[in-house]
Amino acid sequence: SERVMRPRHIVCANGVSSYPMMPDVPGLDAFQGTVMHSEGFDSGAGWGGKRALILGTGSSANDMALDLHSHGVHTTMIQRGSTTVVSINPSARLNEAVWDEPGTMEDADVIASSVPPPLVLRNYRAVVKRMMELDREIVEGLRRIGFKHDIGEDETGHQMKYFRRGGGYNLDAGSSELLIKGEIGLLQYDRIERFVAEGALLHDGSLVPADLVLLATGYYPQQELIRRSMGEAMVERIGPVWGIGPDGELNNMYKRTPQQGLWFIAGGLPQCRINSKFLALQIKAMELGLLGPL
Repeated sequence: SERVMRPRHIVCANGVSSYPMMPDVPGLDAFQGTVMHSEGFDSGAGWGGKRALILGTGSSANDMALDLHSHGVHTTMIQRGSTTVVSINPSARLNEAVWDEPGTMEDADVIASSVPPPLVLRNYRAVVKRMMELDREIVEGLRRIGFKHDIGEDETGHQMKYFRRGGGYNLDAGSSELLIKGEIGLLQYDRIERFVAEGALLHDGSLVPADLVLLATGYYPQQELIRRSMGEAMVERIGPVWGIGPDGELNNMYKRTPQQGLWFIAGGLPQCRINSKFLALQIKAMELGLLGPL
């Protein structure tokens, strides 16, 4: 049966990303093996002894590479652009240090959510310097094999990449060491002329054979979800969702949007734990007539 609902408020809690982004790769439609976006990948089991090419070097690509390697798959990662690489422990944990300090989680949440945007950027730059000290061996090893590494457009590292674009980094769980040792291969995308039936044909005429091509090419932002579910006019009305706005805050997140009654929440557990309260308070205030639309 069909039921029509007419709520005064809709909260989109679908995460930072929406639909998978399928790139236009020359010749990929001629490839005779299996092509799959990372969204559909669950395990390398059953691919043992086969050859896999992974398009991308972000977290999804590296997680799949680790899994494929553990199942005996000959795996090569294809790097399209510079990537920020950060060890999960100890480096990535530095950004969560406030929750490791003595005191209550509630106090830590208040501290974390009270830092103004300019100070956030300054803090991230300081943390990145420490991360580079801790991860020097990994980063130098990756650069030796031709891996393109960066620490963000303004040296704020992976965290601001996450807030600005939701990608472009790898929280390293061990794949970097395998890349450095050559147990996982690395191929720069600009060396590829096109894909052919058997794999990737390089500009020098050589072939990198493959049975499986995995596309770790990210996801569209929330605008695409709104476009497909509510139409182009709604996308134009509300503007960007996620990413940093001119005020230094996340666009249309946890607050009123240009479309009355349409709300967005996304991010990690601390962000959602903290901001879900504020979002709920705003809805309650609107229902009581204490807060109007934008």
